[in-house]
Amino acid sequence: MEKYGGDDMNRPDRQINILMVGLLYFGFFFFAVLMHMEESVFRFPPLGLGFWPQVGLDVLIGSVVAILVVLGTHLAVRFFAPMKELARDFTQMIGPLGHGDIFFLSIFSALGEEFFFRGYIQGKIGLVFASLIFGLLHIGPTRRFAIWTIFATGIGFLLGLIYEWRGDLFAPVVAHFLINFCNLLSLNRSSRAESPST
Repeated sequence: MEKYGGDDMNRPDRQINILMVGLLYFGFFFFAVLMHMEESVFRFPPLGLGFWPQVGLDVLIGSVVAILVVLGTHLAVRFFAPMKELARDFTQMIGPLGHGDIFFLSIFSALGEEFFFRGYIQGKIGLVFASLIFGLLHIGPTRRFAIWTIFATGIGFLLGLIYEWRGDLFAPVVAHFLINFCNLLSLNRSSRAESPST
């Protein structure tokens, strides 16, 4: 009996390689930091009495935005057939992950993509083009993933607007981390539920 059926999306060689994805995110982060050393491109709250209150507010804003996005994502998966299919495809693609894998994927993607796209690219070419490029980076292996590209573009605009509004990277990094962490946890639960018990 064929374990993976006719759809090659389910083959193990189509599953994501955690190390390669982590290295990609680290590359984004490292490149952005190198560019920042050449020419200051990141915005952070100034050190002083107002630093911790601003960071605290950024964390709160990032957390609220993430909660709203995650709730919206779960509702879309529940009631919108293309999002349900996308979630199923992602579940098959990521396979079961450990909690450490989920944490590190989430933190590396948040730091790498936010420092690169919001901190560096958006500062160079603006919100619109940075968000479009961010969305295009999220092109999946088949046309069924087109909705992911559209979703990622929208999230890119949202995170870019937060960056412009708050004037620093803390809120976008927190929002990005929590969105990825919560959604990966949800997909991982689905993946484990679908895996045959051994």
